[in-house]
Amino acid sequence: MSQIKVNSIVPVGGLPAGATGGGVIQTVYSNYTSAFSTTTTGGVDTGLTATINMQSASSKLLCICSPAWTTISNEAYMALTDGSNNVLEQAPARGSRGRYHWGTHYNGSSGNSSTYHTSRESLTIIHSPASTGNFTVKLRIYNITSGQTVSINRNIHDDDRVYDPATISTLTLMEISG
Repeated sequence: MSQIKVNSIVPVGGLPAGATGGGVIQTVYSNYTSAFSTTTTGGVDTGLTATINMQSASSKLLCICSPAWTTISNEAYMALTDGSNNVLEQAPARGSRGRYHWGTHYNGSSGNSSTYHTSRESLTIIHSPASTGNFTVKLRIYNITSGQTVSINRNIHDDDRVYDPATISTLTLMEISG
């Protein structure tokens, strides 16, 4: 994984007269190039993570995540979490439904590895950490059923052939002045 930090992005011509707030204070970019796979039930860190040092408690955190992932049924999900594994910006609770950012790749044929697909699905959210200092964002997988395979940056087979591409997943954090 590599991480790049950029400070103070300002328009080429400078900020417009009277501009207050809304500017990008800093940007942290992280990519994850390793192939990752798990069958563990519950929440598992994928290895895609980024930490930003928030300068103001009134700032917002713009998170842009683009993972390439594979699963073969509707029993696995992914979410962006903070460093304590709390899911960021969840939908309201609705019965027993899971509240995650990505999921599922339902194919109607659980366990049939010939019907998987690999997908790149991007997510953009704005979070309000309401504090200064380091704030970590992680991509986590939540497996519902033991033995269900979920993978990042590879497909289920991960063979050395043109049909099983290697890819990367990315996470960009931007502190936006509030």
